Amino acid sequence: MNMSNNEKGFTLIELMIVVAIIGILASIAIPQFANYRTKAFNSAAASDARTGTMIFESFYTDFNNYPDTIAVGPGPHTLADNGTATTTVWSLSQGVLGGATLASGAYIITTKHDGGDKCYTASDSAPTVAEMADPGTKGTSLATVSATVCP
Repeated sequence: MNMSNNEKGFTLIELMIVVAIIGILASIAIPQFANYRTKAFNSAAASDARTGTMIFESFYTDFNNYPDTIAVGPGPHTLADNGTATTTVWSLSQGVLGGATLASGAYIITTKHDGGDKCYTASDSAPTVAEMADPGTKGTSLATVSATVCP
């Protein structure tokens, strides 16, 4: 039998060290990835709140009053003023729940993403989007949250 010393390859120890290094890097990267996803979900909710504000303010610019009703759903934004009743349609991103409270010529917008942990609000008195004081709970939708999570 002729044994040659010029065989090439990795030893078991070398392979185990590489696998351990990959495991350490993954244990660092995976939690960071989850944080980035939450931030992206929060950004979608904030963006939808800004869109809602723009819809209300452009409606006010066109008709000199805020709409009486708002329909939250898919489709293009439509503005209409038929003399007595006014309506507008507000499309939300996938996973974002939100709504607007309309009363006596004013509005308050609230949005939250199911995967996010923050609620956002805007109103006619403060048309810029602000994070609500209580940030909410990740994985809890706006429709089912209590007043303490998304007041």
